[in-house]
Amino acid sequence: MIIKVANGSSSSSSSIDYVDSLMMGMQIDAITVSFAREEGGISGAKNLGVLVGFLCKYRDLMEELVEEFGLKLLSIDLQRLIPSVTAKYLDAINPRMQAVMMQIVITEKQLEEPPEETKEGHVYTHLGNDLFSVLQKQLSLAKRNHFTKDAASQMRLSAGYQVYNVQSLLLEWVSAARINSSDQTIYLPGSSLKEDKKEGEEVKKTEMHIAALINTAAFIEKHVPSLLLLADGERGRRRRSKGGGGGRGEKQDGDENAEITAVSERLKRQISAHNNRIVSAASMVLMRLVVETLRDLMGKLFTKPHISSGKIVGEIVATIYDYFSDFRRWIKERRHLMELMRSITRRIIAVYIEALTKNHRSVTWDDNSPALVRMASDRKDFRELMKKVKKRALVGDSHGSRPASSSSSSETAIMAEVLEIDLDIFAVLRRLLLAKSVPSIIIECGSYLQFFMEAGYDKAQAKDSFQRLLAIKRSVGRKTRLTVMQEHVDHA
Repeated sequence: MIIKVANGSSSSSSSIDYVDSLMMGMQIDAITVSFAREEGGISGAKNLGVLVGFLCKYRDLMEELVEEFGLKLLSIDLQRLIPSVTAKYLDAINPRMQAVMMQIVITEKQLEEPPEETKEGHVYTHLGNDLFSVLQKQLSLAKRNHFTKDAASQMRLSAGYQVYNVQSLLLEWVSAARINSSDQTIYLPGSSLKEDKKEGEEVKKTEMHIAALINTAAFIEKHVPSLLLLADGERGRRRRSKGGGGGRGEKQDGDENAEITAVSERLKRQISAHNNRIVSAASMVLMRLVVETLRDLMGKLFTKPHISSGKIVGEIVATIYDYFSDFRRWIKERRHLMELMRSITRRIIAVYIEALTKNHRSVTWDDNSPALVRMASDRKDFRELMKKVKKRALVGDSHGSRPASSSSSSETAIMAEVLEIDLDIFAVLRRLLLAKSVPSIIIECGSYLQFFMEAGYDKAQAKDSFQRLLAIKRSVGRKTRLTVMQEHVDHA
């Protein structure tokens, strides 16, 4: 193998012979990337990897000589090849890496057995471990082959993009979940690559599988910083030496290093945002499951059995707490648990209000209206639920092996307080029903719409709910409702 090294601006060139035996000594991990031996020599991708390692060795050796003896670098052209050759190497191995990443996701999609549990009861699949195991092996391979500084950083950035691509596949998958209303079963798209399943066929998943995806996002969030930890010399620092290696070349190196650092930080933020999207999408699936489970029961709200007795809301609250007990055991991060519980309680309360606007007839409201009396009692039931959730969330796991940390407890306590703040919508609802004038109605409009949109309704749905609420106020005629909606609500 002959490497041509240009010497400055001169048209002449020198040659460095890099023997094939050294190339053969470079290790390639067959688990990560299998490069088959081709007729007549080693595959192009492996040659590129060897070349990157050689260039890095040359660059590092010359820097040591410059530092130790004050020599002037013969040429910086060779080391300038490192980023471009590393990029070509990544282009060569990425198709195989992407296939491995896809297979990891397909394995997750095809998983039919229940997720495994830790001794604390947290549920997990092997997706996170498999993902980072493959990527870390790829980085270890690069390190053994002497990928240093900018070459090593390019490898880490490539690994980060592989994580982001896997996240995108997971997000697309979980966002397509469907809840069967007849049996409250979660269905997710299956893999068209599995021989015994037709393309587009759905796969049953349990709430444990969805909780495991939330934990997978937490696992990725925890391990990405070490994966993207840039190699020494690539954090925007400029190289200093005794010899004549400075000047324009040194400034360009500093600029390039700063750019790599900026790209790495931006990628970390993108991966973190994707994790949040995965958690939100998975939480949405679990929230919809709880709502579907309670659908028939909530259809009885603000009918005679509900207004005359508190049993219906009592059953609703008890069911939510049962789900909470399971979620508390399965989901590792308390903040994810509390975010899930907030999405559940907000949607349940929104459906509760929806039932009022659909099932209650138009009346003249006053403090003694039976529905208002029942709402006051129901609010107490929901508040008791929030208190129980807060209490259980702040203590260690049910196995008693891991009490919540002080920082985690503080964050959980804050989120628990937010749960109770959501109950303020009951006060808003009461004021709206008792309002005697248009200004009194308008002043509460914003809080009502905001609550529904935070509960997952779009703006049109929130406005429609507000309009139905006005319709059960006999004191607000159709003309007044139209005025309120057109002049105030539509512009909210």
